[in-house]
Amino acid sequence: MARLRALSRLASVFTTPRSPEDFLRLVDPLASARQLRAVVTAVEPETADSVTIRFRPGRGWNAHAAGQWARIGVEIDGVRHWRSYSLSTAAGQDPAITVSAMGKVSTALVRGTRPGDVLFLAPPEGDFVLPEHPRPLLMLTAGSGLTPVMSMIRTLVPRRPDADLVLVHSSRSPEEALFAEELLELADQFPSFRLVQWFTGERGRRLDLASTSDLETACPDWRDRAAYACGPADFLDAAESLWQREEGQLRV
Repeated sequence: MARLRALSRLASVFTTPRSPEDFLRLVDPLASARQLRAVVTAVEPETADSVTIRFRPGRGWNAHAAGQWARIGVEIDGVRHWRSYSLSTAAGQDPAITVSAMGKVSTALVRGTRPGDVLFLAPPEGDFVLPEHPRPLLMLTAGSGLTPVMSMIRTLVPRRPDADLVLVHSSRSPEEALFAEELLELADQFPSFRLVQWFTGERGRRLDLASTSDLETACPDWRDRAAYACGPADFLDAAESLWQREEGQLRV
């Protein structure tokens, strides 16, 4: 370590007023001793107002568990803004975030991100993750709340023949549903995965969790499954209240 510091001081003699790290970033944009970075490798449209941004992190990134999130920093007009985004790829894969154009930072990411751009990162965190042991699962999601659950589905369904998972996803229309084609393909390919798309534009309302009626229709054996819910605050509040009344297990 002392030898590295000595080499750095020697290099600074030739690079002043810039630091050696400034010149290193010309060769490797991810090089930084102070800030974790990532380079964008692909930007893939999901809907008219959402994209998946794939990126390759630099040294210091910890592989994410399915369902975790990370803080992402992006510079807008010379100011760095930080937001938390769920990671949508399967555990063990290079990470990605799926972002909808809502709010200043998310809109900038959706409209302005290009391959080769550099993002600032913090390591992944969060305990909204898959259970350690296999068991029947029910995933209840609404809108962009599908994103961390998609990481779970991509991790579990193609890799575990004993998987038993039901996804009930609420969105406005087929055109606005995230990952719609991929989910249909997974449901067609893997009998252990069942998909229920709940389109509010057709039904006139979101999945109603004030009673058990909609759940009985969507997933008759819902009481026998470990349940996860992710979505807007009122959706989660309703799910928590229902599971408390029924004395079931729910993670939000």
